[in-house]
Amino acid sequence: YWGGKIPWVTTSELSDHNGEGLQSSKRMITDEAVMRGGVKVVPAGTTLLGTTATIGTVGYASVELCFNQQISGLIPKSTALSNQFLFVWSRSRADIFERLAAGTSFKRDSPAKRSPM
Repeated sequence: YWGGKIPWVTTSELSDHNGEGLQSSKRMITDEAVMRGGVKVVPAGTTLLGTTATIGTVGYASVELCFNQQISGLIPKSTALSNQFLFVWSRSRADIFERLAAGTSFKRDSPAKRSPM
């Protein structure tokens, strides 16, 4: 499934581009990986949030892309909330994501704890 044209973003790349748009990745996957591997492609403009060791690291997808399980994609449910606002708001609240994280060896952000925000 490697060697395609779809960017596969990892937390290290998210950290390297903290606050910047991600357009590509060191790893690229194929269309077959998406179709057969249960991988979701998020649209350009999606806010990307690190949810494990890089909790609170925020970036955004400049192009359609995929990511591993250590990243969450935040997409507004309503057009009343813009992608750009969600990105800026998430960056300004990175400390809250860190405080909400739980775990002993590795902290992990929980979407359930994040949903009231």
